[in-house]
Amino acid sequence: GLPALQSVAGGGLHTLALTRTGTVWAWGENALGQVGDGSTESRLRPVQLHGLPAMRLLASRTRHNLALDINGKVWSWGAGSTGELGTGALHSSAQPQQIAALQDVRSISAGDGFSLAVDAQGALWAWGANLNGQLGSTVATDQSLPGLLPNLAGVLGLAAGYRHTLALHADGSVSSWGYN
Repeated sequence: GLPALQSVAGGGLHTLALTRTGTVWAWGENALGQVGDGSTESRLRPVQLHGLPAMRLLASRTRHNLALDINGKVWSWGAGSTGELGTGALHSSAQPQQIAALQDVRSISAGDGFSLAVDAQGALWAWGANLNGQLGSTVATDQSLPGLLPNLAGVLGLAAGYRHTLALHADGSVSSWGYN
């Protein structure tokens, strides 16, 4: 069985688990590498992902995943055709890879083909699919690297939906944009 868990995250047809010691385990559908064990074979039982630093937060969506390590760095794996992995590439990855552009991150969220992060200064970063403006840009162009949303500051929390984004601000207000 699995060691004692801290949290779980459910993707479309796969699941991630974070243990209390910061290790990541995954299982389920794996055609695009969303399990993250370096293969594309579906896993009926949990497998531990090796070579990662200790993690503190997981986010998963239909076919891709994000993980936030204890040093504020973000890792991604799985589907990547719309740039949702944030590495500049437009292809899938069967192994977690660090997103070099992001440092000192405190929160992450995975949407349907896009991803979000909030850094320690409360700045919001977005990347991936942007057909409906979910990245905060009126130009409906996918973005394969994290981009800073310049008109937002003091973001405390975030949530990525199907094709929309929500941001919780320090004053208690909420902003939203994308598919309506």
